[in-house]
Amino acid sequence: MATSHFRQFLHHATSPAPDTDIPLGSGCLYGLYTSWCPLQGMTRKSGPSFRAGTRLRRINIHNRRVRMKGRAAAGYILASYRHSA
Repeated sequence: MATSHFRQFLHHATSPAPDTDIPLGSGCLYGLYTSWCPLQGMTRKSGPSFRAGTRLRRINIHNRRVRMKGRAAAGYILASYRHSA
């Protein structure tokens, strides 16, 4: 995964939340990523490729203290709601 691709995702779809008690987990972060990619006209990477890319950049996706934001967040929340209903 290109550095700029992942950095763009973090910039567009998340914002720092250092004070949160509930970090955004890896499953939610990947779900947000899969919502973000089509909005940007990009093909999403597989789950293993996503995790490998974050490990290479030393980004801890298991304890990411960020909040979702923007259109990708709305898409992810709506998609999650439909699956749980």
